[in-house]
Amino acid sequence: MNDDELLNNEYAEEQELVDRFDQMIRDGSSCFFDTEEFEIIIDHHLDFMNLENALKAIQMAMRQYPNDICFKLKKSRYFSLVGKPDMALKLLHQVESADSNHAEFHMVYGQILSQQGYATKAIEQYMKACKDEDFEEIATVHIAIEYERMGNFKSAIEWLRKALAINPDNDYALNDLDFCHEITATQGEAIKFYHEFVDNNPFNELAWFNLGEAYFCMENYEQAIEAYDFALSINRSFASAYFNKGNALTCLGRYDEAIEAYRETFTLESPDSLTYYYLGECFERKQDYVQSLDNYKKSLELDSMNPDVLIGIAVCLSELSHEDLALEFIDRALALDGINVEYLRMKADIFQKLERYDKAFDAYRKIIILDKSDPEIWMDYANAWMETGDLENGLDVLRSGLMFHPDDAPLKYRMAACLVRAGKLQEATVMFTKALHIDPTGYNDAFEYYPPMKEIPVFLDLVG
Repeated sequence: MNDDELLNNEYAEEQELVDRFDQMIRDGSSCFFDTEEFEIIIDHHLDFMNLENALKAIQMAMRQYPNDICFKLKKSRYFSLVGKPDMALKLLHQVESADSNHAEFHMVYGQILSQQGYATKAIEQYMKACKDEDFEEIATVHIAIEYERMGNFKSAIEWLRKALAINPDNDYALNDLDFCHEITATQGEAIKFYHEFVDNNPFNELAWFNLGEAYFCMENYEQAIEAYDFALSINRSFASAYFNKGNALTCLGRYDEAIEAYRETFTLESPDSLTYYYLGECFERKQDYVQSLDNYKKSLELDSMNPDVLIGIAVCLSELSHEDLALEFIDRALALDGINVEYLRMKADIFQKLERYDKAFDAYRKIIILDKSDPEIWMDYANAWMETGDLENGLDVLRSGLMFHPDDAPLKYRMAACLVRAGKLQEATVMFTKALHIDPTGYNDAFEYYPPMKEIPVFLDLVG
């Protein structure tokens, strides 16, 4: 019998025992359970937070075996879980006088200290529990959790790796390890660890998945896909691996493959708003706006409070020449996130496209109030004025932008082009020269914006 079969048999036996106890509670009958069986029943209910039946099992066990300190420890753990640390400590102190070397005593004491915010003292208790082989794995994980709560992720990583050395199939430790490496931006170390780990545990799907996550964070999308594929070769029902593979494929511009990966998740679990949203993005990037709109709408049906979905719909409607309807969806998005500059920029762009310049100017003014840090917004705002033929207001906007970005070469090149357009050749020459000093190769921005500049000798001489 292999390890998986043994584990399945143990689980089945545990479940049969728990079911027998629960049935006894339901029908009021009586059954005999020895101390070991009671421990299994109680631990099961405590682990799954079935606290009512856990308490009934504890009380019954304490009546039948009043001298067994194990059940006082279980009751102490129960009190800890229901938020009664004082009662839990009272029971612990009774046990302490009888047997303070019991590993479960240190585990429960550590959990209570953790609840009370005494992380360092909790770690001391878990360290003592680690000396017992039966509790070493769970105590090691609890130590890692305390270090996480303290913000000491380096030590948390160390202890999570120790837990995996004890049991490579500890999914909790693998999940937390992925989180710790992500929050500390130590994906390089993670990649090295996971490669060594899968060399020794080649059929651990979660380890391959985490390796893919680390590669993805490093923007090494090809290697990420390879790792996700290994995870999927072990478990074809691993929905998260399909989803993350879709993300990596999207980053590589392989949209058809990404769409296939995202859709595969729908065969394994209920469709969700985020996956429909990413499908919508893929179709949008393929410029298939009808399919994109369909997926964005499905996303919206599942989550009506996501402003990004509303903006995705607005983009598609605008591309399909339904600008007025697009504006309605932008306003719905702004109702949820009123300070999002990108939403306002899209609104301004559509109004500008419709030549409703008064509304475009209102949007640009709101953007400038919220965020003056992007030089391009000043150029877009000025360009709207230029489109109306109001060159002076356009130049005033650019002057304001240069007050906030005095060393921005593209802004200076745009200013030079607009000055030429306004017939202010001398000012334009000065501004063009300043821009050249900052970025000698960026002058084509000005020539592309206002092509007649290329025919003016002074500018040709400056760049020649």
